[in-house]
Amino acid sequence: MPIERNLALAGEVLEFVVKGGLLSFSGALDGEKVMVVSSLEDALQYAKSQELPEDVAIWADLRSYQFSEYQDVTSSLPPSEYSALHKELDVLEDRIVQAAWDSLVARDDLQESDELASDIGPDLAHVAAARFLGGGKLSPFLEELFSLYRAGGWPCGYKGEYPHGKFIVYWRSPR
Repeated sequence: MPIERNLALAGEVLEFVVKGGLLSFSGALDGEKVMVVSSLEDALQYAKSQELPEDVAIWADLRSYQFSEYQDVTSSLPPSEYSALHKELDVLEDRIVQAAWDSLVARDDLQESDELASDIGPDLAHVAAARFLGGGKLSPFLEELFSLYRAGGWPCGYKGEYPHGKFIVYWRSPR
C-alpha cells in the first residue's frame, strides 16, 4: 500500500490542540453514537480499569489494537524510507503531545489535568500520524476519536463491540 503523506491533515490536529480546543465541552455529541459520563472519576475508571462490566471494552486494549492498524502500514518500507518517515512522525507527535500537555496542565478548571494530558496527548498524536500516513483514510476509529475531541469531550471508553457500540465520552458543562 503506498503511503500518501498528508501533512495538512495531520497539521489540523496540532492546530486544534494549540488553539486550545481540548476539553472545551462546547460542541454537540450524537447521542446515538456516544454514552456521556459527567463524572471525571467514572471517566477515569472507564479509561484505566481492567475490571469493567462485560459489555464495556477495555479501553487500553481497544486503542492499542486500533493504533497498531495504521502502524502496520510502515512495516513493509525499505529501512531508509522507514527511518526518514518515522523521524517526521516523531517530530509531529512530540509537538502534539507537548501542546496537549501545555494546554491542559495550565488550566485551573480541570481536576486530574496531568493524568488527562498523559492520555489525550498520545491519542491525538496517533490521530495525526494516521492522517499523515493515509490522508485520514487509514483509521475510521481514530477519525471518530478526533471528532469527539473536536466536539470538546474526552473519549474514555467504548460500550459494546467496536464498531457496533458507543464511545464513552467524559463531558461536563463549562463553568
